[in-house]
Parts: sequence; C-alpha cells; structure tokens
Amino acid sequence: MAGGLAETDSANAYLISTDIITRHGAINRVLTDNAKYFVSHFMEETLRMTASHHVKSTPYSPQTNGAAEKACGTIKTMLKHYVRSNQTDWNVYLPRITFVYNTSQHTITKVTPFALLYGREAKIPLDVSYNIPRDFKFGMNYRERLQKAQEIVKKRITDSQVESKIYYDQKHRNMEFNVGDLVSLHTPHREVGLSAKLLSQADGPFRVIKKLSRLTYELQKVDNPRRRRRAHARRLNVWNDDEIPEVTDASSKEKDETQREETVREEPESEEPEYKVTDRVDTQDYGKKHDIVEELNTSDPEEDLE
Repeated sequence: MAGGLAETDSANAYLISTDIITRHGAINRVLTDNAKYFVSHFMEETLRMTASHHVKSTPYSPQTNGAAEKACGTIKTMLKHYVRSNQTDWNVYLPRITFVYNTSQHTITKVTPFALLYGREAKIPLDVSYNIPRDFKFGMNYRERLQKAQEIVKKRITDSQVESKIYYDQKHRNMEFNVGDLVSLHTPHREVGLSAKLLSQADGPFRVIKKLSRLTYELQKVDNPRRRRRAHARRLNVWNDDEIPEVTDASSKEKDETQREETVREEPESEEPEYKVTDRVDTQDYGKKHDIVEELNTSDPEEDLE
C-alpha cells in the first residue's frame, strides 16, 4: 500500500493503527527514518501499545531502507506522467498507480507483489472484459505453493544483493575509525539567501566515543560534550584541521552565566530597553561577536546579533 503522510503526529499514528494493523495484523518491527512525525512521542506510544519494535535509520542514510526508497522512487516517476503542473491531484492517481505497481512483474523477483502477498495473480479489468481464465485454484497445496514462491523470491533477492555488493565494493571504500579519533561530519543544510553549493557542509570536530557497528559510530562534539550524534561512516572524514576548539566545562559555563546575570541586575537603569533572559544557546561564546540564533529574545540587544 502507499499513501501520503500527514503533517500531524496523530494522523500518521491513526494510519498505522487503522489502515495497516487492522488489514494485515500486528507489526513485529517498523523501520523508519528520523522525520519528526516518526520519532514523536505520540508515534512512539502508538507503536508501544501495538507491541511493535521501532527501528530508526541513521540520519542521511536512506540506503538503510533501500527497498522502500526504491519503490517510492518508482511510484514518483509514474506519478510525474499524470499529475497537473500545480501537483495538487497526485492523491487521485496514487491508488491506481499503486495497483499497477503491485500487478507488475518485479525485475529481480520475477513475481508480482500482489501474487507474493495473496498467492495468486490479481484479476484486472482486461481479464474480465475478455473472460481470460486464470490457472489458479484454491486447494490443499495453496500454502505449499505460496511458501515455495516466497523461498524462490528470497533466494533471488539474496543473489541480487550479493551481486550489488560486489559491484559496490569495487567502486567504493569506506573508511574505518577507532574510538578517540577526531572526525568531521557531513551535514547538509541550507540558509535563506545563500547558495547551498557554497555553504560548508562539514561540521566538527567530533570525537568517536563508540563503534556501534562496522559502519555506524556514535560521536561527541569536542567543544560541546552534551551534543552527541549517530552517523554512518559514509558521512565521516578525518579531522585535518590543527585547531581544536576548547572543551567547555558545563559547571564553569553555568557559573559564568550566573555571574553574567548578576552583573546585568547590578547595572543602573538606563533609557535602553530591557531584555529578559529567556534561553541560552550553548554555542554562544560571550565576549565575542555572536552568531544569529533562532531565539531572538536573548540578553543581548537585537542590534548586537547582526
């Protein structure tokens, strides 16, 4: 099945509990990316109540869920030929295109997804129009035939994955890191008014604090130990810059902030507008020129944030 995701957490949770579980039964494991509507508290509670184990891919690694990504890419390509220029009617064509996808023979498995799920080919309008007979009968060997088909498909998929890995290994080489290594993290981002092609996509340095698997690492920001990330080796590079930011101790930072607040309170009243401290951004370094942050209601005048 295919469907559009809503912008609200409750709507997506409702989709899982009604459109999926009530049709196909409970889910053992759910694999998603890290989109906010997948990792929300509401979604986690819904999956917990249905006894489903939630597995999340590492950030910026769609290859983790490659089969679903490939299917979505195929459906998107098919939709392009039907939707209007304003792209507001894609949901009208989605059910029909999904049916076409499910009744088409897969390149690797040589079987249609519909037959693999139901054990028979779907009856399409052409079959009804020309009364085309289907060589299928429900009988005692139904389960045996379906199980045999699934075993054949599984072997074909495994063989295809082995061939793909051999080809990939010939063209690529993943770097391996050890605990304690300093690395830079590739983090795609955009800023309004600036060209994404000219923005630096590297963030760091990070220190490798744990090796979760052969290709997945847990990182810790050097100048902010409370900031941790999980990343695939594909996004990491050796940190080559000799300059390493100083580690800011959390207790000393709180002490500096307390002293700063006391100093602000002791200043005599002036005609300048007052600014109430509503939040602190850990990356700010007082005494130097500040970067523009999202929280505009800081203790600094707005003109100092430019």
